[in-house]
Order: sequence, then C-alpha cells, then structure tokens
Amino acid sequence: MPPTAASSLPTAQSACAPSPAGGCVAVRIAWVVGALAFVLFASVALRQHDTFHTRARDMGIYAQVIWNTGHGRPFASTLLEDNRLHLAEHVAPVMAVIAPLYALWPDPRLLLLLQQACLAGAGLPVFFWARRQVGDLAALGLLVGYELMPMTSRIAFSEFHPIVLAALPVALGVKATLEGRARAAVVWLLLALLFEEETAPIVGAAGAYLWLRHRQWSGFGLGAVAAAWLLAVTLVVMPAFHDRRTLAGVEGNRTLDHFAPVRERPSIVLEWMAGARGAHAATWLLLPTLGLPLLAPGVLALALPSFALLFVADRAENVAGHWAGAVLPVYWFAAAAGLGTLTRLVRHPSPPAPPLLSRARERGSPRDTGEPIRSGLGRGFVLALAAVLAFCFWRYSYFPGGGENDTDWLSWTEREENLAQAVSLVPPGIEVDATRRIVPHLANRPEVYQFPSTLYSAPMRPDLRNVDLFLFDLSDSQTRRALDATDQDTVLTRRPRYVVRVWGDDVLLLTRDRPTPPHALDATFGGALRLFGMDVEQRPGRVRLTAYWESVGRVGAWVRVVELVGPGGVVAARAEGVPLDPVLPPNRWDRGQVVVEAVDLRPDAGVSPGEYRLRVGWRDANGQVIPSQRGNSVDVGMVQVP
Repeated sequence: MPPTAASSLPTAQSACAPSPAGGCVAVRIAWVVGALAFVLFASVALRQHDTFHTRARDMGIYAQVIWNTGHGRPFASTLLEDNRLHLAEHVAPVMAVIAPLYALWPDPRLLLLLQQACLAGAGLPVFFWARRQVGDLAALGLLVGYELMPMTSRIAFSEFHPIVLAALPVALGVKATLEGRARAAVVWLLLALLFEEETAPIVGAAGAYLWLRHRQWSGFGLGAVAAAWLLAVTLVVMPAFHDRRTLAGVEGNRTLDHFAPVRERPSIVLEWMAGARGAHAATWLLLPTLGLPLLAPGVLALALPSFALLFVADRAENVAGHWAGAVLPVYWFAAAAGLGTLTRLVRHPSPPAPPLLSRARERGSPRDTGEPIRSGLGRGFVLALAAVLAFCFWRYSYFPGGGENDTDWLSWTEREENLAQAVSLVPPGIEVDATRRIVPHLANRPEVYQFPSTLYSAPMRPDLRNVDLFLFDLSDSQTRRALDATDQDTVLTRRPRYVVRVWGDDVLLLTRDRPTPPHALDATFGGALRLFGMDVEQRPGRVRLTAYWESVGRVGAWVRVVELVGPGGVVAARAEGVPLDPVLPPNRWDRGQVVVEAVDLRPDAGVSPGEYRLRVGWRDANGQVIPSQRGNSVDVGMVQVP
C-alpha cells in the first residue's frame, strides 16, 4: 500500500470513532461481509472455470497475454480477432505486474481470485466513508447492497478483466477524494490508470472534484494527466500497435469505432435514453441504489464521464457489464451521499433552546445531535434496501438462485468430466486449436487458437496444417457447424487424417501420433475395421471401455454394439452407437483412419453383483451381425460389478 495513502484504511483506534457505542462491532461486521462476499465471488468464479464455462474471449485471452508476458513475449496473444498484441486493443500495464506472480502459479484461477478480491474489497471504502455520513447501520446496508446488487453478480460471472481489478484502487482513491486528502487520492488514482485506459474518465472526474471542491491544485494536475493518458492511449498507442492488415476494418481507430453509431447520428443518444437502453441503465443502476445517487449530483458526477462513454458505446449492456467494474463503487459513494442529503432534508431545525435546556444540549441530548432521526432513517433505509435487493435478486441476479442464473454455468456433467480427461492429454507447449470453452484451460502456451478459424479476420487465421492438436466440444454450435458432415472439407476430412479420440457424443481430440493401447488386441470386423487395442475402467455406476479402431477397408453404415454380459448370457448393460456420427461416421473413414472411442455402460438397476463379460461387436443397417475372425463379437475382458 502506498505510504501516502495509509490513512485510506482505518486503524484499530480510529475505526470506532463515528459511533463509539457500536462502531467497533459495525467495523467487524463490515470486514466479515467483505470476506463473505469474496468467498461467494471466488467460489462462483472458480466453479465456473473448473466446469469449463469460461471462454476463449476473454478468460483465455488474458490468461495467454499474462503467461506470454511472463515468458518474454510482452502482451502477445494468438486469440485476438484482429491483432497479435493486446496493446492494440487495451492498455493495461498492470498485467506486466501480475505476470511474475502468474509465472510462479500459472493457473487462470489465480487471476480470478485476484479479481474477486478487488471486486469484493472495493465495497469496504464505501462503508468506511458512508458511516461518517449516515451512521453504522445504513453504512452496513450500503455495503451489503454493493456486494449483492445484480450488477456485481454479473461482473463476478464475467470471467477475468483487468478493468475490474481497478475497482479497489478507484474506491480508495474516490474515498480520499471526497475526504479532501489530495496526496492519497492522487496515489490511488494514478495507480488505477495502470489497470486499463477505461479508468481515465473516473480519474479525471476525481481530479476535477479535488480542484473545484477542495481547491487542491494537485487535482488539476491529476485531471490533466488522466486526460493526456486517455488521449495518448486511444489516439496514439493503440493505433500504433494495431496490425496494419486489419486497421482499415476499424477505420483506423478501434476505440472510436465503438462509437460509430453516435458519430453517424448523434440524435440516437436521445432515442436510447428514452428507450430500452435507458430503462436498462435505470434498472441496473438506480433501482438497486433506490435512486439515492440522484440526490448527490456532486458525487455522482465522478461517475458521469464513465457512464456516458459506456452508455453511448456500441453495446447496450456496457453500463452494467464488466466494462463498468471500475466505476461501480462510485455509484455507491453517491448513494451514501444521497442518503446523507435525505437525512438532512428530513431533519427539522430546532427552535432556540430555553436556558434550562442548554446544559442538557451541551451534554449531547438526542435533540442536539439528531441521532434518533438518523437512526430511524437508517433502519428505514435498510428495510427498504433489503426489500429492493430481494426483488432484484429474484429478477436479475446472476448468483446461484437468482433470476438470471443458469444452473448450467456451474454444473459438472459427464461432458465436463470428458473435457477434463481430454485436456489432461494435451502436452504443454504444442500449438493447439480448440473450442472456446476449452481454450482457457490450454492458454498457457505461445500459440493457442479458438476454433473455428472463421472467428478471426482473414490475416489472423491460423494455418491449420501447422496445428499439432485440435480439441473440440461439439455441444458448441460454432464448432458443430464448422464440422458439419455435409461439408466435404473439414479438419476431420483433410489428409493425412488425424487420429481421433472421442468421448461420448461431444468431445473430440485430434492428434498426429498413433496411440499405443494399454492392452493390445487383434480382431477385424467384416475385413474392414480392426480392433487393435482396448482399456477398461470402472467408475461409479458405470464401466468405461476405450476401444482402439483402425479402418483397413471400406466400412459400411455400421453400428457398434458393446454389452456387459452376465451368467447365462443375461445382458446387464448395452450401448449402441455410431462413432463420430454425424461429423465423421465410419462409412466416411479413410483406410488407415484411427479412432479411439470411449464408451460408457451403466448396469441396469437390480443387477446382481459378480463378474460380467465385456464384449464388442458390429451390425449393419439391417441389423445383421458383422463377423470377425474371432466370432460375431469379441470378449475384451471381465468386469466386477459391485
């Protein structure tokens, strides 16, 4: 923590000063609320990542950029649509600071933990400033409101972005700004500039506040630095690093391109304000804060430049998405100031005191301090806020149980289990092309691409002939379309053919190296399809057979049959299917095509414990058995069913 900003956080003695009777308790509760919020945010973010529900953009991009930076390739990424350097799209020097730590712990979950700590921690400066304005109870209500508002939940689910890390230094800087502590404000807000150029409007507004409200010339200097930084980054630095082959696509400036609709027709802003975009902003910003920021326009002005830029940009959801992560605490500072204004408005001035009451007032009677009114408003505010937060949670929250939460985001199914197994087989360092959900788990390498290549602008597309490994999740619509069997030229059909490993219906791993099975076999079905190896795993409630197939002739429209057979020929479990259907069924396999197929069998309920035979066979489209030199089906092992 910068020494000039040490007073931004309370000391043990000063923390209880505003309300001696219960202040220490309130401070402890505030720290507990912040810690619990971090636990909630972190658990959500880590679970979302672990279940393969983060994506190439943006979790994969930032993980690769930071990993590359720590390995001598500053700000490089192969995941950007139009560039190879992240400096062309955002300037976030803080990533160079994180890079050494990431080199020690190269795991995207580290980035998520850092982000959620900053997001949750940014509420504490709001509390410590608000308690001097509205009392401990209302300040705690504001803290809880910040941590649980739908916008916070949305940001917590928005993977990783450096702009969200800026929430903490911005909150500390704004607190110091409102208190007139210029040195601390300048230190924290200059630090915030390093997190991303999008913090510059907040820093500039805070500098203007210091200058105009507190007569601090350092505020003028801070505002000038913020303006110069924003102009230099957006007009000079980012265009200079932009790939010349794609610069024309953004008309020479990527930042200005985001405001193309407004530049073409400025009057559209009024339509947005009166329409769905204005309603969206009010729902996500004013409703959870009870509209209180409007009662403190001086403080709300600190957020106005950032809000305006987000509102008029080309994405309607900007004002409530991760782009607003840094400015989010400012709305709650304004809410605290608005509640303070409301308290003063409802407090009626007292008539001149009779002499007999003067001593009572000197002793600090309630009538003198106005505490009953403030306490009453605090209780009323907390009750009203609780009701509104409950409604907002029910309708809009992304946290588990909230109205916008999708249980799939945190679910672990067999597909995720298969994805995890496939990822574990990917060697480090090789060039990889993968579906967007998989990319963040493979981002720690110089070259990783998102499939399909059509997501990139033409000059940025990878040469698929040089890719060492592909990993696909066919539940992804973009991947499924790119591998459509009606297209005769896909990654799966190009020659020489890749070795394909398949788990279930959705997970495909394509490699160049012929695999060596744990257990060798030799059985050829119909003279065309050879089983040259197998492996058997017993998992809770199921048995997994991994079969190693090689096409040695022309395969027809065949169906693979795997059975678990007990005493007397009773079939305890059966799995029929067409490997790689529909993207590359066996009748489209070239001679020499190798496919490694994982098949799960689940014994029927009530199956008696004991040893069961696992056997494999094929039949044609008419149901006729395809024989092998070892019989109509091949026994591949014995399985103990508990």
